[in-house]
Amino acid sequence: MIGTYIAADPTGATEVPGVWVGGNVADPKGQVIGSADAGVRAAAAINADLIAEETRRAVAARRRTAFSAAEREVCERVLGERRHGL
Repeated sequence: MIGTYIAADPTGATEVPGVWVGGNVADPKGQVIGSADAGVRAAAAINADLIAEETRRAVAARRRTAFSAAEREVCERVLGERRHGL
């Protein structure tokens, strides 16, 4: 084997949350086109992760302020896990 590498899944995500790799860091024997492909996949995964986190925060904020405490309590009692929307 030539050099060392950092283990990652097919999207380039490593075991460290929020850290992605691509190119020769993930595959020391890789060629330019494969490295470019790895970079594109890592970028897409990073974008998806950022969108998911932003969405999670927006939904959490909306749930905190969307209804009065009484409305939230009734919704939880009546619908429980079946509730939908924000």
